[in-house]
Amino acid sequence: MIAKDARKAVDAVGPRLSDRDVALETAIRNAWSLSGDAQIRRLACRAAEGLIILDGEVSSYYRKQRAQEIARATSRGCEILNRVVVSDEAVSGLTAPTRTAVNAP
Repeated sequence: MIAKDARKAVDAVGPRLSDRDVALETAIRNAWSLSGDAQIRRLACRAAEGLIILDGEVSSYYRKQRAQEIARATSRGCEILNRVVVSDEAVSGLTAPTRTAVNAP
C-alpha cells in the first residue's frame, strides 16, 4: 500500500524533478512506445522519490495491467500506483487500421 506521505510527495511534484525521476519517466514512455499499443502509448507517468504514478484511460483491464507490468520491469525497485481507468470511451480518438480491398481479376 502506498504511504500517504509518498502520495503527497508525488502530488506536490512541480517542474523540478531529479535526474533519476526524469530518466525513469523517459524509460517507461519509451518502453510503452515499443509495446505496439496506441492506448498504452497515450498514458502518462510521473516519478518522484521511488514512486511511479500511472494515469490515463484504456479500454481493458488487460491493457491496464500490461502498462503496469511494462512500467514495473522498467523501473525495478520502485513502487507503482496505477491510476489508469478502464473505460469504453478510451478508444475514442483512435483510428482503426483500414483495409484496402483488392479486386481480383
